[in-house]
Order: sequence, then structure tokens, then C-alpha cells
Amino acid sequence: MRKIALFLIAASLAALVSCQREAAPSAAENAAPAVLHATFESPATTRAGFDYDAAGKTYSHFWETGDFIAFFPKEDRPDRYRCTDPEAGTFELDWKSKLGHKQADYTHNYAIYPSDCPIGIMFNNYVEYDEEMVDLLMMEFGMGYPISLSNPPVLQVEVPYQETYVVDDDTYGYGNIMVARSTDDQLKFKSVMGWLKLQLTGAAPLKSVRVIADQSQGIITLSGPGRISFASDGTPSLVMDTDQDLGAVRPYKTYNFGSNPVILDPVKPTTVFLALPPTEFLHGFTVRLTYADNSTTDMTTTRHISIQRNRVTPMASREGKDIKATLMAGTSFSSALKTLAHGSSFSYSASDNLIKQVVVRKGSAVTSDCVVSVGTSDNPVYAVFDSQTGVMTLHTPAYHIFLSSASGYMFMGFKGMPHLDLDQFDASDVTSANNMFANCSSLTEAPAVSFPKATNVSYLFSGCTGLLSFEAVSFPLATNASHLFDGCSSLASVGDVYLPEATNVSYLFKGCTVLSSLGTLTFPKVTNISHLFDGCQALGSFGDVSFALATSASYLFNGCTTLTEVGAVNMPKVNDASYLMAGCTALAGVGAINLPLTTNVSYLLSGCSQLPSVSLTTGSAVTNMAYMFNGCSALTSIGDYVPVSSVVTNLDHMFYGCSNLPTVDVSGLSGSLTAMAGMFYNCSQFTSIVFNAGLNTAAVTDMSGLFYGCSGLNSLDVTGFNTANVTSMRAMFQGCSGLSSLDLSGFNTNKVVDTGLMFSGCTALTTLGSGTSFTCTAIERCDRMFENCSNLGNVNISQMRGALKGANSYSSPQLTRMFYNCSKMTTIQFHSNLTTDAVYDYSEIFRGCSSLTQLYIKGFYLKERSSDNPAVRFANTMTGVPSSCTVHYTAAPSIGTHAGCYDVPSMFAFYSSPKNFNFTTN
Repeated sequence: MRKIALFLIAASLAALVSCQREAAPSAAENAAPAVLHATFESPATTRAGFDYDAAGKTYSHFWETGDFIAFFPKEDRPDRYRCTDPEAGTFELDWKSKLGHKQADYTHNYAIYPSDCPIGIMFNNYVEYDEEMVDLLMMEFGMGYPISLSNPPVLQVEVPYQETYVVDDDTYGYGNIMVARSTDDQLKFKSVMGWLKLQLTGAAPLKSVRVIADQSQGIITLSGPGRISFASDGTPSLVMDTDQDLGAVRPYKTYNFGSNPVILDPVKPTTVFLALPPTEFLHGFTVRLTYADNSTTDMTTTRHISIQRNRVTPMASREGKDIKATLMAGTSFSSALKTLAHGSSFSYSASDNLIKQVVVRKGSAVTSDCVVSVGTSDNPVYAVFDSQTGVMTLHTPAYHIFLSSASGYMFMGFKGMPHLDLDQFDASDVTSANNMFANCSSLTEAPAVSFPKATNVSYLFSGCTGLLSFEAVSFPLATNASHLFDGCSSLASVGDVYLPEATNVSYLFKGCTVLSSLGTLTFPKVTNISHLFDGCQALGSFGDVSFALATSASYLFNGCTTLTEVGAVNMPKVNDASYLMAGCTALAGVGAINLPLTTNVSYLLSGCSQLPSVSLTTGSAVTNMAYMFNGCSALTSIGDYVPVSSVVTNLDHMFYGCSNLPTVDVSGLSGSLTAMAGMFYNCSQFTSIVFNAGLNTAAVTDMSGLFYGCSGLNSLDVTGFNTANVTSMRAMFQGCSGLSSLDLSGFNTNKVVDTGLMFSGCTALTTLGSGTSFTCTAIERCDRMFENCSNLGNVNISQMRGALKGANSYSSPQLTRMFYNCSKMTTIQFHSNLTTDAVYDYSEIFRGCSSLTQLYIKGFYLKERSSDNPAVRFANTMTGVPSSCTVHYTAAPSIGTHAGCYDVPSMFAFYSSPKNFNFTTN
């Protein structure tokens, strides 16, 4: 029960009030003081009482619920309570004795009076009582004062005209009834009255509230002096003496706000309590509201209302008078204010630094030429700008200002405004609030926003880089909350997020780089959570991730570099989980990840370099696994996860950099691939890799780095690869130092343009399979292709032809070290149509080819470079080639149009000490 403030003031209360009671003991029988036991039972009990024994006789006095309990403040309580009887004498109880049960509140002092117990109160040096609040919960037995049934006092009722009280946001007015036995001896009581609780909404300055009519009897005054009379059981009742001369009395039933009218809230009810005498309104009554302009509103109820003393009778919330205005749509409002401040036409999306503050003056008579309310508004709203202070003031005669239903972009780009009091506006009609405060970069404190009907709150605070915290987010009907805090780079904490109808919360906290504290997230209907925490670099940990209806979760925790732990991830309907935890470089633990319907897991854990293990479930519908475990260098286990898909298309860099991961079974992957470059790049612990025969690589164009660094492989079957459309095999087997043989006889290399580093470092490789021929017809680059293949025999490159690309700024020659240290090769034959016009350098192309006997380099031309002697550079490439080797070259006259180039004889013509090779043009 809500606390209601009651006030009790006592002036000098004299010694004893006595009354008759039945079967009282005689004075002779009262030989010793009686022991008085008091009980104060639970309010649910309807009877309680005193038991005391006097001279061996037991007397019991009981009272009913509704009888009196007198309350005294702790510091001013009586010294003692005295029960007296003409025959039995006096029995006293001091305040230190046990007067109550454990349910009693001992911070206050209560005297309990059954109607048949003559009891009085004595005070030492008593002067007066101060006002004291008492909880209505303590009043379940009523409250009152000593009653004399033999001589009921006639009490005059007076009502203070000006007094009002505010307690816990509730205002208390008339009903502070003065009960007087004489002009000098008064008690302020409320217990003899009942309370009528009114809850009023509206947008008008309310001056007074008054009960004016009983619907069963017509107009009644309920005013003037009154008296309290008592029934035979001691129950008091108030009888009002009607007085037609209303000017001579102060009608207690009027609640008057005096010189400071109360502005009713259009949403939250303003509570008003009226004190009425115990009355039954059989057919209801009328309450009249009077406003500051003396206009009135009558509120009539026809239902049976019973006013009981010391009871609160609530009425349903009622709406008073609205004096309202409605602002323009958000874009028009924004443009109008920016234009007024800058003196020229401004778009709502343009940035503004001049407006420092927006204030509202309701009930204002100020007018100007800049109207920012809609034409159909009940009252106009005028904007006035002070260029000296940067204050934009909105003046209106209204007391209730509605925002447009389309309030999106309303304050977008107000970069000079650090604060905005949105409490001045009624947002109950707003359905679209998107971008309302977007890019308000100086806003450090979030406005108190409440949009109960808004369905679109996307980008609401996007770009508010100065926003520091947000207590709670609650938009009960919003379906689109995407980008809500996108880019709020100073936002450190957010309370609970309540979006029960939201389907889209993508980018909600994207770029909130210092967000470290977050309350409970509630959006059970969400389907799109992509980029939800993208770039939240201060998040430390996160609990279970469970979104039953989500279909897109891409980039959910992307770039959360301090995220160390995530609970179980269960998203049964997600089809796009790409970049789910990409870039979480500190992630050390994650619960089971269940994504049974996902089609895209690309970059799922890319960059999670501290993650040691993961348990994962994906279905058979996955098409994209590119970069799935890219950079997971600490990963040693993926549980019993076996990638399975019959429709996979992209395996690019799937296990790139998983240098500690043992062999993974990928035989369950089949489908028509389009990409698989770098799939096992640097997977140095893999000993074997088995591919599904149904894995169709016919559409793959790039196989570069596919098995790069797989130094642990001792066997590899790639005979099922269809390479007809592959254009790059660069570094495809580089570093596979454990492979002794490869069968590439089925490789179609017609479209390959780059074979650089293809077998570099394959030190154990002896054969590429019988019949293997590199039939590249448009080769552009083949640098370091067989570098350090020291055990590899002759390979057929005689069909490799085309025009090698030149090196930009001489920095990347395209034939460098092509056969470096191939000490087992005896014959190297380039196609005569392999043109090298653009090549500047052949650095160490044949260096270390110590077994070479035949070298076919017809068509070789070296591009002249002014800073070097090309012949010297070419001659250096022959270092390590036996002098007995026969060099087949093109004669000088065949240079033709190769402008700026040197043929082989011309090169050696510049060389002072040429080797004695066997040169021939055959």
C-alpha cells in the first residue's frame, strides 16, 4: 500500500476524561495496583483488547476494527496512560511498559482506546505537539482520542483555507479538519473524515478542485460549521450544518492551489485527495475542475460511492482540460530552427554549431514570425533565437506540446547542444523517431526519452560521440532499433535494454569503443542482430548468446578486442553468421556454438589468436566457409566438429594460420567451389588432407597459397582437382617440405598466369608425376617457382609461353630464382615464344643448377636500365651452371622490334670474363 501522509497536532490535553463502564470493580477490591497487559495484534485481526486483574478479578475490554488508536510522536509521548473508574480507582501504565505486539512500530507511541474503557493521558511539562507523519498501514484500527459517552462534546469544525502538503509526489490539500472543544483547545484530526482520491491528467494549470453535487439529491453545499456526534458505541460521525450564505463560510470540499496553479501532466496522473464527511453518494456526484483562466471542467460519475472515515476511496483516472500545440514534423522543425539561427535556408541534415540550448516557455504570450507548429495545431509555437547566448526559445500559450508522429531527424546535427530537456514535450504520438539526435556530438547527457508508440528508433543517438552513459533503453513498440547508439565512442555504460517488439537491432552498439557495462538485453522477436557489438573494444565478457528468431548475426562481436569470454551461442535460425567473433584477439573461451541452419560462417572466428578450443555445430547448408578459422594460431581443438556441406562454394583461407591445429577431416565438404585460396595456409601440424571426390573445383580461379607452409604433410592427393579455370597457383605448395611426391598430371594449367613460389621450399619433392606439363599459354609471373627444390628432377615447362610482366620500379622481377638451387635438374627448356621484353632482372634464376647440361632460353631479352649493366646481371644468373652446359639462344638479328633490350650475345659482349658455355642458335 502506498504511504499516505496524515497529520496529528495536539494542544494542551487536560488530565482525565472518564466515562461509565459496566461491571466495574469497587475501590475496596483494588488493594494493589493491577498489572495491565496490552496486545497489539495483526491488522487482519478484527478484535483486540486489554486484560487486567484488579484484586483477583479479571476484566476484559475489547475493541473492534475502526475503533480509536491515538498516536503521539516518539519525542512527545505521554509519561503514562491512566485508566480510571469512580468505583475501581485508577490504574496507570507508563510508556516503558509493554504496550504492543511485535508488529507494532516502536519508533512511535500508540494509546489504544476500546469504546468502553475510560482512559486518560498525563503529561509532564507538556507544551504542544509538532506535526508528525504516520503511515496509513498503522491505522487499520482507526485513530481517535478519549471519548466520554456520558457527556459527548460538541465539536466545532473549521478548515484551514490555504494549507497544502506535498509528500512523495502527492499533494494534500483540504481535509486537514480542525476539531475543537474550545477556542483554545484544538486537535487537528483527519480520522473523522474520508478521503476521495482523484487522478487527473491533462495539460492545463489547475486552480481548484471541488465536489459540487450529489446526483441523487441535486446541488448540495456540504459547507459551513459542523459537529461531531457519537453513537452509543462511541463511533463518531460528522454532521455538517448547511449554510446558504456561502460567503460566510469556507467550503472544506474545495481543494485550492492558491497562487501557484498545478500543471497537470498529460501522461502521469496527478493525484489529488479531497476530504469528505462519511457520506453515501448513491448515484454518484460531480467534481468541478477550475483552471487558471477560470474555465471549468465537470467530471460526473453515476456509480455508488461510499465515503468512510479514515478510508481512501479511489476514482478512476480522468482527463482534464488540454491546452495543447503540435510541432512540425522532425525534418521541417530541424530546418526551421537551423535556418532561423543561421539566417539562411538550411537542410535538416546539415550540421549546426550555433544552437547551444533549446528551452520551452509554456503559457507564453510571446509571438514571432518563426512558427514551428503545424497549421492544424490548437495553439501556435514560436521560435526565437538569441545569437549572443545560442539559446533557441520556443514560446507557446499551450501547456501541452505534442511532438509530430514523424519526429525523425528533429535535432540531427545540433553539434553545439550539450543538453536537451525532452520532458517538455509529449511524445505519446511519435511513431518514427529515427535519427532524432543523430550526430549531436556535444550531447553528454541523454534526454529522458519515452516513445511509447514509436516503431522506428533507428539511428536515434547515432554519432553522439560525447554521450557518456544511458540508464535504460525502453521502447515497447519499436520494431526497428538499428544503429541506435552507432558511433557513440564515449558511451561507457548502458542499463537494461528493453525492446520486446524489435526485429532489427543491427549496429545497435557499433563503434561504442569504450562500452564496458551493459544491463539485460530483452528483444525476443529480433531477427537481425548483425554488427550489434561491432567494434566494442572495451567489452570484457558476455553471457549466453541466445536469439531464437535471429536470421542474421554477422559481425555480432566483430573487433571486440578485449572480449575474453562468451557463453554458449545458440541461434537455431541464423543463416548468416559471418564475422561473428572476428578480430576478438583476446577471446580465450567460448561456449558451444550452435548454428544448425547457417549458410555463411565466413570469418566466424577469424583473428581469435588466443582461443585454444571451440565446440561448433553447423548444418549441411553452408555455402561460405572463407576465413572461418583464419589466424586462430592457438587453436588446438575444434572438438568433434567435421565440416559438412553438399553445397559449399567458398573455402578461401578457411584454416589460414592454424599452425597448432591437428588434421581436420574435410571429406564431408562437397559442392561446386568458386574459391579455395590459402585454405590450409601454414597449417604446419596437418599430416594428411583428404578431399571428397564430389568436391568440384571447375569454377575455382585462384588456388594460391592453398597448402602453403603445410610442412607436416607427407602425402597429398589432388588428382581430383579440376584446374581448368585456375589463373593463379602462386605459392600453392610452398613450404611443403615433407612431401616427396605429387601427381599433377591431371592439372590443366592453360589459364594459369602466376606460378610464382608454387613449389618453393619443397626440399623432399622428387617428382610431379609422369606426364605433368605446364601448358600455360599466357604466363605473366613465375618467380621462385622451383626455388630450393633440390631433389626434383626435370619438369616440363616447354609449353609455358606468354609475355612476362615487367617489375614496377625494378623491385619485383618476374623470373627471380625460378630454378634456384635445383641441383638435380639436367634440362630446362623455355618456350621460344616466352617473351621477356618487360623483365629487368633474371637474378639467380639458374643459380645452383649444378647438373644442368641443356638450357633453352631462346627469346630471352633483358630490358635496359640506365643504372646498371644488364650483361653483368645476366651473367650473374648463370653462377653455378656448369661451363659445359649448352645454351640455346636466339641470334642477334632476331632482335627485331625489341627496342631497348639486349639479346643473349649482346649481354655477354659487355661481360669482361664470360664463361665458356656452349652457345648455339639451334
